Amino acid sequence: MKIRTDLFLIVIVLLFAACTSTRQATQPAPVADEKKPLVIPPPNASYTPEQLTSYYYLQGVRAAGIYADYPVAMASFRTALVYDSLHAPSYHELASLFFPTDIDQALAHSLQANQLDPENIWYKQQLGCIYIVSGQYDPARKVYDEIVKLDPNNPENYRYLAALYEQTGYPYAALTLLDSAELRFGFIEELSSYKRQLLIQSGMIDQAVGEAELLTQNSPYDYENFVVLGGLYAATGKDSLAVQAYRQALSVEPDNIEALMSLSDYYHTRNDGVNFLAVTKQLFESDILPLENKVTFFNDVIKNAQFYQNYYFAVNDLVAALAIKYAGNYEVAELYAQHQINSGDVEGAVATYKSALNENSTLEHYKTIIEIEAYLERNDSVGYYTDLALEKYSGEIDLYFTKGYGEYHMKAYDQSIATFNEALRHAPTDSLRSVIYSSMGQISKDQDSLSTAYARYFEQALKYDPENLHAVYNYSEYLIQNGRDPERALKNLKNDSLRSVMLGTIGDMFHSPDTGADNRETYRFYDKALKYNPDNIHVLNNYSYFLSVEERELEKALAMISRVLELEPGNPTYIDTYGWILYKLERYEEAKKALQQAVALDREGSKELLVHYGDILYELEDYFLASIYWKRAQENGYDPEQIEERLKKIEGK
Repeated sequence: MKIRTDLFLIVIVLLFAACTSTRQATQPAPVADEKKPLVIPPPNASYTPEQLTSYYYLQGVRAAGIYADYPVAMASFRTALVYDSLHAPSYHELASLFFPTDIDQALAHSLQANQLDPENIWYKQQLGCIYIVSGQYDPARKVYDEIVKLDPNNPENYRYLAALYEQTGYPYAALTLLDSAELRFGFIEELSSYKRQLLIQSGMIDQAVGEAELLTQNSPYDYENFVVLGGLYAATGKDSLAVQAYRQALSVEPDNIEALMSLSDYYHTRNDGVNFLAVTKQLFESDILPLENKVTFFNDVIKNAQFYQNYYFAVNDLVAALAIKYAGNYEVAELYAQHQINSGDVEGAVATYKSALNENSTLEHYKTIIEIEAYLERNDSVGYYTDLALEKYSGEIDLYFTKGYGEYHMKAYDQSIATFNEALRHAPTDSLRSVIYSSMGQISKDQDSLSTAYARYFEQALKYDPENLHAVYNYSEYLIQNGRDPERALKNLKNDSLRSVMLGTIGDMFHSPDTGADNRETYRFYDKALKYNPDNIHVLNNYSYFLSVEERELEKALAMISRVLELEPGNPTYIDTYGWILYKLERYEEAKKALQQAVALDREGSKELLVHYGDILYELEDYFLASIYWKRAQENGYDPEQIEERLKKIEGK
């Protein structure tokens, strides 16, 4: 089936409405004692079959038209057909009852009625409707061909038939039909308008222009015709005539939104920013155009950054006019504030948001002000507007976080902890309670790191969520500092992957580049971490590197870093570790190849990587190149004294 065009739909919707219109009663409404279920009385034995057919047919019409009792009506029409199987009116009525809920039954009964009475215009119109609703446009067109022949003086039939010609792929036949209708009836606006649209769809723009001009001549007080004509003039490059047509539309109806928008769009497509914005301002001053349309319109205007820049002052006037017209409206305030932010006037933007605050302000409105004040690092103002918001939205947990962190940044630690304590009353989940306790622990720790009071907050956090890694880390650190077993922080952690991560992190805490004793604890926790996840890349890399620094168990270190590179190839940091271990094993050529790859892949200019590569080149007696990489490492921030010591080694070589 061909996809219907918008033009076709407009016409067919009108036809469908006519097809499905409510049946009108043909006799007075029933009196009080008749308001009871309709029952078909037994027929008089003396009735002839013809009389019985008429009796049941009329009972059906009465049931449907007066009482809207459609089951009884259907039974009546079917009973009429028992006495006269060729009774066309009953088939027609049954088709009406089935339409449009049961298209197949409606079509079958309508076809029967048309076969029995092929000259009945009403039956044909019903059949045409059913074909159209069921998407059978070819047979519908044939039916309307017959309707036009039976009723040639009804212009609506020509419009429906033209629509069917166009829909079934015969647009020129549709145009010919409309021409014949024009000869028969003279000018009819609906037919002319439809003809113009068909001409446009068929690419016959010049003819469409002529039709549109005829419409304006015959209906000079209809602004829509001038708007259409303006669009056609614009499409054919007749710019001055297009503007004139749009202006004529506005002379008929000065505040007409459609005409203003069409003229505005015309100027926009012609890159005439001055006139475009002038007309747009008229639109914005109108009370007819809904605010939401104005907001959408303005957002479309500013999408083009170049246009925004070129006409900044006119755009500013536009949005300022909106702000004045809709003072106190949050949506407009947001539009104006965003414009101010785009202009770099953040102070002005927050002032605009504040000016729009009222008793109906949304939580989003308050949050926007708070976010900007936080961006401007005005924590006192953050606190003030957060308190205002909390007066209205006391259960909003985000506001407590905003207020608490604002107080924390102002070093008002006691107030911050009090705010988070209040937040606990509104926290809906254990996970969120854990986050709050963890935040309180961090604040308490920053307030006095020598105190052990902060540990109880992290303990509480872990009771609510054992997988809160921030709490696990801080509590582990506390336990280590106080000579206690850090694994207590992991006692309820069930996830093996997370346990491995945190055991590795605890191992990192124990590591010291200066004392080998502490490093034994590092390796003990690394070993535990690898039991839970043998492919913990972080642990494997650190473990292997620390062993290489201590120059022990180098083969074990090489095996671990080799596994890392299997899991994550192409990482310059891991390749550096691999190459460095090879260097320690005095496998210099292999080390050189690895470090060459690492240097090529590195995008951050790692000073350690450059030094390592220089050291390997030195061992391979490539002193010149070694000095170059050492100097590059120094340029990137490596210790100059250590570089100087290295360079002295190659003096005279």
